[in-house]
Amino acid sequence: MSEPKPFTGNAGEWGEAFVVLHLLSHSDLHNADAHGERIENEVSRVRAIYRTESSGRDVALMLFDGTTDSVDDPQVMVFIDGEPVRHIPVSRIADAAHSLFGKIADGQHGPHPDEEALLRELGLETLGAPASRKADLRARVSDGFIGSLVTRNYSIKTLIKGEPSLSNASSGSYIDYELPGFDWDKADEVNSISGSAWVVNRIRRVLDLSESAPIPSIANRTFERNLLKCHWRAPEAVGYAVLYGNTISGKRLPDAIGMVSEVNPAGWAADEIEDYEDAVRKYLWAIVFDMTPTVRWAGPSQVDGYLLAKRNEEVLAYQVSRQRSFENYLLAHSSFDTPSTSRGSNIGEVFERDGRWFFRLSCVVKYKTKEYSGENSGMLEFE
Repeated sequence: MSEPKPFTGNAGEWGEAFVVLHLLSHSDLHNADAHGERIENEVSRVRAIYRTESSGRDVALMLFDGTTDSVDDPQVMVFIDGEPVRHIPVSRIADAAHSLFGKIADGQHGPHPDEEALLRELGLETLGAPASRKADLRARVSDGFIGSLVTRNYSIKTLIKGEPSLSNASSGSYIDYELPGFDWDKADEVNSISGSAWVVNRIRRVLDLSESAPIPSIANRTFERNLLKCHWRAPEAVGYAVLYGNTISGKRLPDAIGMVSEVNPAGWAADEIEDYEDAVRKYLWAIVFDMTPTVRWAGPSQVDGYLLAKRNEEVLAYQVSRQRSFENYLLAHSSFDTPSTSRGSNIGEVFERDGRWFFRLSCVVKYKTKEYSGENSGMLEFE
C-alpha cells in the first residue's frame, strides 16, 4: 500500500487545520466584539466537529469529557461513516495544535509529519473542507447564550501569518471605468505616466482629465451578479470606492467610503448617499463568506458564523446575528491594495473599445492588523 501524499496548502489552509485541532482541544469558543477581542461572558462549548471529505467519507469528531478504561484523559472519539474507529487524547491534540500554530506563524508551509499523521487519524483527507462545501467547518456547540445544543456552519479566516487578502486579484475582479471626454491625446498622456506609484498617479490624472466622474462597470458578469446580491448599488459603490480609495494614503476603506460619500460621483440624492457605505459593508461581509468574482454566489444564508484564528493562538467567533458588529470589525481592518499589473491585462491603462475610452483596475482588499483610527472612525460605531 502506497504512502499517503503529504498535506499541502498555504497559510490559510493550514490555518483551517489548526482551527479544527484548537477547537477539539480547547472546546470553549468565545464570541468576538467589534474590535476582534474576546467577549468573556459570551462563550459556547464545542461538542463535536463534522466534515464530509472529498471522497464522500463522513467524519464526526466528538468530545468525550470522561475517561476510558486505559487513560485518565478527556478523549476525542473518531467516527467514520457513523462507525467508531478510535479515540485520541485531547492532550495530544492540544500539543499538535500548539505546534502547528508555531509553524504557521514561522511561515512554514509543510510538510509537517507529526501533525499530518494526527490529522489522518482524525479522518481528514485534506487541510480544509472540500471547495464544494459552503462552510469551512460544521460544529455541534452548546450555546451558553441561548442555553441549547445547536449545529453551526462556520467560515474560517486565518490571521496567524501576515496580513492576508480578503479578496484576491484575478481577471474576474476587473472594473472598467468609462472616461467621459477622453481622446487619443488624453489617453497617451495618462499612459505615459511611469515611475514610482505610477498606477496611483494615473488614477489621479484620469480623474483630472475626465469631463465628469468616470462610470464604473464590472467586466465579469458573474462578479456583477454577485455584487448585486450583496446590495443593489454595490457595482457602482464598490467601483467608486476602489477608484477613489486607491488615491488615498493607506487606502483604508473607511477613508474611501468617506471620500466617495463627499464627492458623490454617482450623483445620488442626499438621502441616498448612505448607500455608498451600506453597499461596501455588504460587499465586505460577502467576501469573507466565500463570495468570489468568478463563481455564482448563493449568499451567506448557509453559513451561521465566522471563525477568526488570531495571531495570539486564539480562535474567536462572530455570529451572523451580530452582522453589524462584524461589519465594523471588517471596515476597521481592511484596505484596498494596488492591483498587480503583472498578472492582469490593461490594469492601470487607458484603452479604447468600440469608440469609447476606459481605464481598468482590479478590486483587491487586504486585511490590516492595525485597527483604523482615522477621521472617518465615526462610521465604525465603536462604543
